[in-house]
Amino acid sequence: MIKLVLVALLLLPLPALAFRDEGLSLAEVTGDELPEGAIPIPATPAGGTPWSIFEETTIEFNEDTGQLKAGWSKNTLALEGKSVKIVGFMVPTSSGRVHKEFMFSKLPPSCPFCPAADPNQMMLVSMKKPIAYTENPLILRGTFKRSLDVEGLQTGLMYKLQNAEVAK
Repeated sequence: MIKLVLVALLLLPLPALAFRDEGLSLAEVTGDELPEGAIPIPATPAGGTPWSIFEETTIEFNEDTGQLKAGWSKNTLALEGKSVKIVGFMVPTSSGRVHKEFMFSKLPPSCPFCPAADPNQMMLVSMKKPIAYTENPLILRGTFKRSLDVEGLQTGLMYKLQNAEVAK
């Protein structure tokens, strides 16, 4: 009897693992869209710029110099110096309750189920006025700039949003 119970206990996890091999998503198996506690990625606001535009930029590695260089997409180049509206999450770079400069990410930094954002999914934000920290998504409007040094090389984060304000 004890052997039968042990065998049954060992077999219980197998059905739960089966969907992984078949390439099924969590939603297809359980009906859940996100794991409990996961923060959904907000939709692009009306009149906003989707993160997919920024994600078109690639990172190229120059084997001769050992340097990374951004491969700017046509769509990203077209936004240079223009006003953009984008939704994302605040990632403070310093302590405090209010921030005038912070990183801005497509993905929520406080979500343990979410992968870390790629370099083309983040930007450095400089606000016109400081705003209070929030874990909730923000919609910001500001002037888009690529992060370039005086020689035109990519530096630090790939993107900047300058003179930003909270938008609706």
